[in-house]
Amino acid sequence: MDRKVRRSTLVSAAALIAAGTAGALVLGEKTGLGPFGKLYNAVEADAHWIETSYDFRKTKGQVVFYGGAGTRDLVNLREDLKGIPVQNHGFRIRSEADLMNYAGRLVYPYEPKILVLESAPDAWKNLKGEPSEIADGVLADKKRLLETMHIVLPDLQVIVTGTLPAPGLSEKKEIAETIDAGIKAFAGENPYVTYVSLSDFTGKQLYRKDGLRLNHVGQYRLAGVLRPYLEKGMREEKEEQKEQHEKS
Repeated sequence: MDRKVRRSTLVSAAALIAAGTAGALVLGEKTGLGPFGKLYNAVEADAHWIETSYDFRKTKGQVVFYGGAGTRDLVNLREDLKGIPVQNHGFRIRSEADLMNYAGRLVYPYEPKILVLESAPDAWKNLKGEPSEIADGVLADKKRLLETMHIVLPDLQVIVTGTLPAPGLSEKKEIAETIDAGIKAFAGENPYVTYVSLSDFTGKQLYRKDGLRLNHVGQYRLAGVLRPYLEKGMREEKEEQKEQHEKS
């Protein structure tokens, strides 16, 4: 990308980030969550661990899992998705705004071919307010994040997973369904986004005792659901590289 195009890209991305910040502030005022408080040590500690675990100079073009605590807990990704170059960039987020704010450190430098974006209920399950209000705010932030990613990394393919029907989230079902429906519609209008429903992940046997996080049985099943999408994307990448090499 030449200097002029990159400058234009960064300006556009900055505008969207600013809009996302304003949206987060409004959501905070309405729901009682202050998004501009002091950073939790856990958030920064997780981000630092990711940066020291994966060298972006050596691991570009891979599959990056990005999200909250649910993504962070996928500790067996390499084994469960053996043969696919994966990185786990999950961290203990406080709000959807953290995903936007940390993308400059945890996503863009790695230039992933595919990004798996988790529906992160830990970012909204404790928010106060009307369910429709919370869902609309989260959905707006998630769309803004996807749009910004597409500006910064135009070739990036994003797989967004639906919200898990975890036993511990049963009271938040209305919020989850509204968010998922919105993302599914967004994916239908934007070819760089693929929505993958996890609505059949029912049953306590898939979850830990907290009723929120997947145990290894559930994690292994999730890997099986995602594998065909990841293999297809990486295969297409290799075919494109081969065609470019033959043309040159």
